[in-house]
Amino acid sequence: MRGDLRANLAPWLSVAAAAAAAALTAGGCAMESRGPWLPRPAVMNAPPAPVARMESKAIDEGVGLVGERRYAEAEMKFRRVEVWFQAEGDKARAAECLFWIGFCREKQGRTVEARGQYDKLIRDYPGTAAARQATERMGRLPAEPAPTPPKGN
Repeated sequence: MRGDLRANLAPWLSVAAAAAAAALTAGGCAMESRGPWLPRPAVMNAPPAPVARMESKAIDEGVGLVGERRYAEAEMKFRRVEVWFQAEGDKARAAECLFWIGFCREKQGRTVEARGQYDKLIRDYPGTAAARQATERMGRLPAEPAPTPPKGN
């Protein structure tokens, strides 16, 4: 009886094992062999989908804070997620965060810092939509004040 059960399940088990291996490979994992007897999954750099959605949601939350004119809180949120997107290689989202950081600084009256943020964005992420927006915003910023000459003795 047991032999019949094993014989009937054997094809299904091999199909299930192949499907599981394919799912792991497609999901960002690969099988790394530590010898022919003990395969071990090696996780690639792909973040789990819930984390990516959470970080994208954080951008939306930051934009909401900007809409409420809570610029300091929004800037902190954008700075946190910008680091994450930069580490993951998502240049468009990292550039978007840098734009919003500059925008928050601009709205707080910190125009010199905003200009520096926009410059960094344009330099590090040229050709992105955020870089084009930063260029436009920089054109609207007041000119930097001339440095005051040192007082003579």
